[in-house]
Amino acid sequence: MKSHRLLARTLLAILIVVHAYFLYRIASHMAFAVVALLLVILLIKHIGLFGSIYAAVRHRTRLRQ
Repeated sequence: MKSHRLLARTLLAILIVVHAYFLYRIASHMAFAVVALLLVILLIKHIGLFGSIYAAVRHRTRLRQ
């Protein structure tokens, strides 16, 4: 019975470690994606494309109505 408990605790510990590792990897990639998105938005804002993009979207929505 003791060996069964030890095996169950070991498997639970391995399961927790594996899940923590995958959550860490996903979170680090999400952080990279968020930073990249912010850099793209700042670049678009710096170049001044927000006005033209907004005008194009607004014009397209008026055509559909």
